[in-house]
This record gives sequence, structure tokens and C-alpha cells, in this order.
Amino acid sequence: MKSTIALTILALNATAVLAVDYSAVICKDKSQYKKDHTENANDGSCDHLAGKSFHGKPTPNCTNSKQFIDLAATRYACCGEPKEEEQSACYVPPPDFSGHVCKDKSKYKGKQSVMDGKFTCDSFVKYAIPNMMPNCSETVKSPSFGHYTMKGVIDVMLTSGCCGTGKSACDALPVDQVPNAGHFTHASLLATILVVVTSMMMC
Repeated sequence: MKSTIALTILALNATAVLAVDYSAVICKDKSQYKKDHTENANDGSCDHLAGKSFHGKPTPNCTNSKQFIDLAATRYACCGEPKEEEQSACYVPPPDFSGHVCKDKSKYKGKQSVMDGKFTCDSFVKYAIPNMMPNCSETVKSPSFGHYTMKGVIDVMLTSGCCGTGKSACDALPVDQVPNAGHFTHASLLATILVVVTSMMMC
């Protein structure tokens, strides 16, 4: 009896020693880690999944385990709801594309769906022109979508609602928004004619 109790105590101590805190490895906010959460009975708890995935990796991190860490947040709800990539410890905010896509950068909608839900505005522009900022070139092609120019990429985003009801950053400034543009040109022409006529009369 005593030997059974002793073995039980040893087993409990071993379990306690082997227990690993995965919270900071998986969740950007470690306090949100749900170690006992089971999204699917066949998968097991978050701690169980992490233990299997990180086996043989003394220091799991975003270099050697990013795929699982992102899945833990977005598929297995190990960081709670709403199961978004932003909850992953490996999440890196995208560059600010807003002013390069929309004339009014405040109207940019990074989460808007593009191409029937295959992309969001943020993921589409990152895929279409990786490691670059959007621009309005009508000759340079998208590395990922060879049938689109750089401006074409922005046009697709505009029609998909990435700027809401706003305009593209590639839209030219309307003539009616250029202060006195027409009056200035007309006045300049009249002044030039007047100078020419006056010069002729003086000759």
C-alpha cells in the first residue's frame, strides 16, 4: 500500500515537473491562453496539441513553429475567441498601405473581402506586390498577378471596396478642385494677346 502511494506521489511530481507553460509561445497576450480548451475532441487540449507539435524543439518560436502557433490561435481557439491571426504570438502587423491605396487613407478597409473571399485587402496587396508599397505605375507588372499592372492592383482593391466609398490614390485631382484653374488659363491668354497687340501698335 505504501509503495503504491509513493509511486502515485512520484508520478504526480513528475507530471508537475514536465508541465510546460506554452502561453507566451502561442498567444500575443499570454493571459488569454486556454491550455485546457478542446476545439475538437479528436485533437485534444491546446496543451496536448502544443506538446505534440513542439516535441523535439527545446525552444519553440516563430522561426521553427510559426505554422502551428498561428493555427493554435486561428483554428483551435487556444487564445480564445474570435480566433483571429492577431491573437497569435507570431502576428506581425502589416505595413500601412492605406495612403498608397486610397486617396483618403482613413477610408482604407484592410479586412474587406477581395476576390470572393480569397483575400482581405491587406493580404491581397501583400500577395500581389510582396515587399513593396502600392503605386500607380501602368507599366510595372505585379510579381504575383502578371496580368495586372501596379495601378491595376489598386483598381481591383478599389472595386472590391477597400476604400469604402472613397477614391483610389491613383485618381487624378479633378479640374474643378484646382483653384481658379480655368480662369487663370483664360486670363493668361488674354494678357498675352494684349501684350502682343500693344507691341504691334507701338512699332
